[in-house]
Amino acid sequence: MRFLNWKLAALLIVAFVISTSSCRREKVLTDSSAKLEFSTDTVIFDTVFTTVGSTTSWFTVHNKNSQKINISKIWLQSGTQSNFRINADGVSGTEIKDVEILANDSIFVFAEVTLDPNSGTTPLIVEDSIMFSTNGNTQKVVMTAWGQDAYFHHNVHVNGTWATDKPHVIYGVARVDSGNTLNIQAGTRVHVHGKSRLQVYNNSKLNVKGTFENPVKFCGDRLEEDYQDKPGQWVGIEFYIPGESKIEFADIQNAEFGITVDSAGTDTVFINNTVINNSLSSGMRVRGGNVTAVNCLVSNAGLNLGVFWYGGNLRFNHCTFANYWAGSRSAATFSMKNYRIIGNSIDYRPFNKADFVNCVFYGNNDEEFEMDTVGVEQGASSPIYKFENCLLKTDEDEGADFESTKYYINVVENKDPKFVDPQNNDFHLSAGSVCVERGKATSVSQDIEQKNRTGVPDIGCYEL
Repeated sequence: MRFLNWKLAALLIVAFVISTSSCRREKVLTDSSAKLEFSTDTVIFDTVFTTVGSTTSWFTVHNKNSQKINISKIWLQSGTQSNFRINADGVSGTEIKDVEILANDSIFVFAEVTLDPNSGTTPLIVEDSIMFSTNGNTQKVVMTAWGQDAYFHHNVHVNGTWATDKPHVIYGVARVDSGNTLNIQAGTRVHVHGKSRLQVYNNSKLNVKGTFENPVKFCGDRLEEDYQDKPGQWVGIEFYIPGESKIEFADIQNAEFGITVDSAGTDTVFINNTVINNSLSSGMRVRGGNVTAVNCLVSNAGLNLGVFWYGGNLRFNHCTFANYWAGSRSAATFSMKNYRIIGNSIDYRPFNKADFVNCVFYGNNDEEFEMDTVGVEQGASSPIYKFENCLLKTDEDEGADFESTKYYINVVENKDPKFVDPQNNDFHLSAGSVCVERGKATSVSQDIEQKNRTGVPDIGCYEL
């Protein structure tokens, strides 16, 4: 009897231990500091679709805590309008509730997308997010799918010659690097995803070979009508210590910074017969770079159209900088400095040459011409720049510095250029414009539209 009592007591103890252990295992962690971890933050469906397409991808969701965790809701951010479908831990739907993950365990989430890439209204890149709500925390995994037939460049080094039969889409950074050369032929369409860019780096070269009839177009990857005039859809074209490069007959739209040239090198970026329009920050940003630009139209930006800071070599001929930005704008169309501030000190970087001939700097602000160059009395080299036969708008006193035959030659101040329709991006000259036959004859014999310049040329990129 004593033996049976002892055995019964032992069984009760074991049962109690098992019971309490089971309770501990089933306890759900509710602390807001406990978050989920994912095997990836972005799921990319990298199949290029050529017909109505459907493909599936997956990722894992991890609970790296010592207790079970409950995901109160998993849902598609776009809801029932999404092109994507999801299955979390065996349950499908646009919204899935109360999914538990045991301590130090994980679940699978499957995602599927169906698109019609042959539809003209389907964006080149389609995105949605899978949202997770856990203990008051909201986390997400982004899903990205190619929506049309195109060449996709996803965080890769690029070179050679791009084909022209389909659009090219940049997702992330497409970099020309290590002395390589990228050639982009006439008629090529380059669409760039949000926060993405084309970058030319480390003695590499970019040759954009458009023509007047078939320019190369750079723009965002959203094709809907609402995005046709939305600025800042992509970062821009960036040159960092490039080899000699050339952009000819390009149309660069809706970037944050249309073209950036940042270089301590000696090679030049040539930009000819090119339009840069509707940039969120600046149309052209040159910081210590070497740029030669002819027959370019830089129009409408949220800050400056042309930023020329920290020295370099600049040669601009027959270029129009016209800023009629619809919103408020505190910056001048043109800004030039020969220094930069590092900490509490000033670093002087003089311009070896900065020549602007037959150029227009105008807009809807009172001050559109900001010159902030320091001279030898401040410890820098004397600024080297020249504006010849240019039209500029400024609220500085008439004649202040602009009568100098050293820096300003035959300039026209504060005269309306009489653009045809600047509010609708038509910057051709009207009859009676002060720019007509006020230029300096140079070797540039045609304007941006290949119209011949005869006799005394007009100021700006368009010949009347």
